[in-house]
Amino acid sequence: KPVTNVNQALQGRVAGVFISQPTRPTDDASIKIRGINTINGSTDPIYVIDGMVMDNSFSGFNAVNLNDVASIEVLKDASATALYGSRGSNGVVVITTKKGKKGEGKVSYDGWIGFQTYANTPKTMNTRQLFELRKEAYTNGYMQTNPDGDVNAYVNDVIMGSNTAFADYEFDAYDNNKNYDWLDAVSRTGVQHNHVVSLSNGNDKGSYYISFGYTDNKGVIEKSEQEKYTGRINADQQIKSWLKVGTNTTFTRTENTLVDDGVMNRARCANPMLEISDEIETLNWQGIFDQNNFNPLRSLKVDNDLVYNRLLSSNYININPIEGLNLRSTFSIDYAQKQQNKYTPNDIYESERYGTQGEAKDDRDTRTVWQWDNSLSYEVSFGKHKLNAMVGTSATRTTYNYINATATGFGTNLFGYHSLGSGYKKDQRGLSTAWSEQTLLSYIARVNYNYAGKYLLTATARYDGSSKFAKGNQWGIFPSVSAAWNITEEKFMKNQTIFDQLKLRAGFGIVGNQNGIGNYTTLGLADNKGYEFGDTFQMGYLPGKELSNPNLKWEQSATANLGVDFSFFNGRLNGTVEYYNTHTKDLLVERSLNASLGYTTMLDNLGKTKSSGIDLSLNGDVIRTKEFTWSLGTNFSMYKNEIVRIDDTLDENGKPASQVAQGWIIGEPI
Repeated sequence: KPVTNVNQALQGRVAGVFISQPTRPTDDASIKIRGINTINGSTDPIYVIDGMVMDNSFSGFNAVNLNDVASIEVLKDASATALYGSRGSNGVVVITTKKGKKGEGKVSYDGWIGFQTYANTPKTMNTRQLFELRKEAYTNGYMQTNPDGDVNAYVNDVIMGSNTAFADYEFDAYDNNKNYDWLDAVSRTGVQHNHVVSLSNGNDKGSYYISFGYTDNKGVIEKSEQEKYTGRINADQQIKSWLKVGTNTTFTRTENTLVDDGVMNRARCANPMLEISDEIETLNWQGIFDQNNFNPLRSLKVDNDLVYNRLLSSNYININPIEGLNLRSTFSIDYAQKQQNKYTPNDIYESERYGTQGEAKDDRDTRTVWQWDNSLSYEVSFGKHKLNAMVGTSATRTTYNYINATATGFGTNLFGYHSLGSGYKKDQRGLSTAWSEQTLLSYIARVNYNYAGKYLLTATARYDGSSKFAKGNQWGIFPSVSAAWNITEEKFMKNQTIFDQLKLRAGFGIVGNQNGIGNYTTLGLADNKGYEFGDTFQMGYLPGKELSNPNLKWEQSATANLGVDFSFFNGRLNGTVEYYNTHTKDLLVERSLNASLGYTTMLDNLGKTKSSGIDLSLNGDVIRTKEFTWSLGTNFSMYKNEIVRIDDTLDENGKPASQVAQGWIIGEPI
């Protein structure tokens, strides 16, 4: 099956990775690694693309061109994700993109086309079925209230002889056996096609890889579409024997044409006795006007365009002054821009219903992430011992800007959302802006030890400081350790013929999480409030509804992981079994306050959760020859999580209390 992004490519291939496919071409597939451990905040993992950390905001995961990917590795346990600190608390997807290879230059093209339609739609009644059902319902109602009445007369004179139960157009559809499929009227056969051209080359001194891609995905609902343009350049050069520089830079532009969810829902539930037309304003039953049941054909006239632009650039310099010693500095930028423009015409009922006489919106968001990583590593071997040590720093700064403008009242639909100043309802114009900034500074140390390929040990410590927390709580240290025993390298296993590989792994680590809070939550925010001052309208500020909490600290998850890797039959059958157990404490939970305090909520470190599970993956080569290989793979995951505590509230039995209104039940899954 052709796929257009990394999340779709991972579906069903990695144990413990849960992916939900989108229902619209403009949406991203969602990804969860080993379930959910937190109550507030994002549970998405991060992508690390050639060393650059990226999250899913601004359609980030969808910005990666799958044809540029050389390898994907999913890091799930705390020891493996420790190198990425708090940003990797929900798992890490490590992506390495393609590089040029030594030899003759290469030019390649990859393309495909596919079609999509509804696999299954809920069955709905046709005209005759619905007519008879309504007729029977009216008859039963009459018999219940008039047990001695003349049923035949009621049916002939009232139901079939008047508009009590049916409108004239419904009688016409029934008499002439007409069925109207509104869902079909707003649907089409979706078409997807993808094209990528790449050029690459390399030699002893350097390499380059350049690619250009285009993807078009037309959805099954009319007008819904996503077009994506991608470009990438990966290059590196050995300037001196001890000096190497390189860049991994990509740009993605994604153009989405959005259609309101109500179009499909209203069309699917429309009256099959109502003739399909874009002239009627609403979808009616029995001739009764329904002001909220907009005609989906007319709703398709709404222009709703969403555009993402994303630039990712990771640039490094690597100095190797002596054998085994490497000093590497990497400066990266992740620039994301989002612009959504929407225009609701003045001649559809949505405008009349909400009194806008046409509405235009312009939303613009930009986010810039600067990341500067520096590391010093040293690798040495002596006898059967191999040691690799690394220390480093990582600094990240994120700035965010937002502006929104809205105008209503348009005398013509000619200009759409391109002329907000044409809106004549001056008093209904809207303008809002926002700006925020956050920083994260980290110090990292890691040691890898390997003895004869049999015994492996890794220890990592990361010291993270976040601007989201108040002074005194900004820093947290998150250690991890893992060990592995490669049993097949032992002498007593040399003569056995069952296992090609048998390795036992164990790990333990603690990771921090700051995703559950805003950039300025610990400072206390003010809300703007308009008021009359004399004969003029003024703008002032009041304390926000949320009470600030300077004592907030890092949410922490401790995970233990046990695993077995095995391989049989000269590597033709291999697999992994893993068990993990995670306990999360100091959950960032929004607690309710008595409104008499002047505040209604406060974020606090109160909750606890726990989760555990098993991941199993099995892969095998059914046929393996020099000319042909047929491989099959399967995986199985089972996990459970539960809320241990939400806050310090106790029930009548003195046990942690649930918050039913929030859907948080003690002992139940999150």
